[in-house]
Amino acid sequence: MIIVALSDTHGNHRSVDVPPGDIIIHCGDITRKSNLSEVTDFVEWFAGLDFKYKILVAGNHDRFIRKKKPEFLELIRSHKIEYLENDVVRVNGHSIFGSPYTLNYGCLGAFTYSDPPEAERIWSLIPQNIDILVTHAPPKGFRDFSSTENQNAGCEVLRDKVLSIKPQYHIFGHIHESYGIDSHGDSVFVNVSLSNGSGEIVNKPVVLQL
Repeated sequence: MIIVALSDTHGNHRSVDVPPGDIIIHCGDITRKSNLSEVTDFVEWFAGLDFKYKILVAGNHDRFIRKKKPEFLELIRSHKIEYLENDVVRVNGHSIFGSPYTLNYGCLGAFTYSDPPEAERIWSLIPQNIDILVTHAPPKGFRDFSSTENQNAGCEVLRDKVLSIKPQYHIFGHIHESYGIDSHGDSVFVNVSLSNGSGEIVNKPVVLQL
């Protein structure tokens, strides 16, 4: 199966050239202003893409989803979009866990946390036997270098969890300037942020084989 993964489109989703595949995964920050019209336009675009499976997590900019979740779920209800908020979905025998949570590191917004006990609580929800981990946040030390902060901005607790469970892929976004792929042991770490700091689409969706 072919996975097409992307993140951080920030309202510019219609500028993205989406390659064909079987599963499309969006890792959050679908919006810039995070209002109803922007979210509705994204849902219509995402639902119209020619993929058998569509998987979505939110990001720290997606305040509409955080504050008005019932309204958002009603928007996607008829579109066969799997929205994951610390949930697992199975696709052709493969297990995929998704979470929108992000370390509060100069990024106040939706779905953020700031202390290790909260990080431990959130990331303890990841099951042991999953094939794909989808988060908005990066793990510390993997495709998480922030030029704004001049240091790695990922979560150490998340990193330790991922290195323990060893998924085939950990797909995420959030740190725009660290787009790309790293490998470590049995896992592949993929930052699929498409935008630059101004919210312009500058990168391409990443295509992966499952």
